[in-house]
Amino acid sequence: MTATIAYVRVSTDDQTTEAQRHAISQRFNVSEWFSDEATSGATKALQREGFKALHAYARKGDTVVVAAIDRLGRDTIDVLETVEALKAKGVTVVSMREGVAADRKLTQFRPLC
Repeated sequence: MTATIAYVRVSTDDQTTEAQRHAISQRFNVSEWFSDEATSGATKALQREGFKALHAYARKGDTVVVAAIDRLGRDTIDVLETVEALKAKGVTVVSMREGVAADRKLTQFRPLC
C-alpha cells in the first residue's frame, strides 16, 4: 500500500509549520507527517531528525510532498542529493510551489497536472 507523506520545515523558533501544513492538506490526503522545526536549511536533510525519520519510513511507491523545494535544503546540490536519495527508494517527490514532481532521472522534473 502506498502512502502520501508530507515534510515541513521551518528555520527559526519564530516560525510555524502551520501554513505549510494547510497548503499541503488542501491538495493531498496525507497519511503521515514529518517535520523539523528551528532547523536551518544549511543542515543537510539526512542530518535532520525529522527528515531522517521520513527517509526510514518511506517505501517504494510512496509520494513525499513539500510545500516548496527549499524545504528540503538551501543549496541545489543538497536538494538534488536529497531527491535522489528518495528516488533511489522508489519514492516520488512533489514540490507544490514549483508545481513539479521528481520520479525519474535526477535531472527530470515533470509538471504537476
